Amino acid sequence: MGHNFWNGCCQGGFWGMPWMGSWSAVLGLIFSVILIVGAAWLLIWLIRRTAETSSQGRADSGRHSDQQTALEILKVRYARGEISREEYRDMKQDLED
Repeated sequence: MGHNFWNGCCQGGFWGMPWMGSWSAVLGLIFSVILIVGAAWLLIWLIRRTAETSSQGRADSGRHSDQQTALEILKVRYARGEISREEYRDMKQDLED
C-alpha cells in the first residue's frame, strides 16, 4: 500500500539503471581510487613546489649577501651606528683609493 520512493526509483544498480548491475560498485571503487590518488599527487606536487620556491629564495638571499660590495657593508655599519663618522670617512676613502 505505502509506496516507498527509494524502492521505486533506485533499485537495480547504478541510479536506477538495472543494466548496470554490479558494475556500479566497480565504477564507484575506480572513481574513489582515482580521486584519492589525484588528491595525493596534487598535495605532493604543491609541497615540492613550495619547498623549491622557499629554497630558491634562501639561495638568492645568500648570493646577494656574497655580492655586497665593501662600500655597501660600510654604509650599513655606519647606519647601524657600529662605527663613528670619522671611521666611516677614513674607511670609505681607503676603499675608494
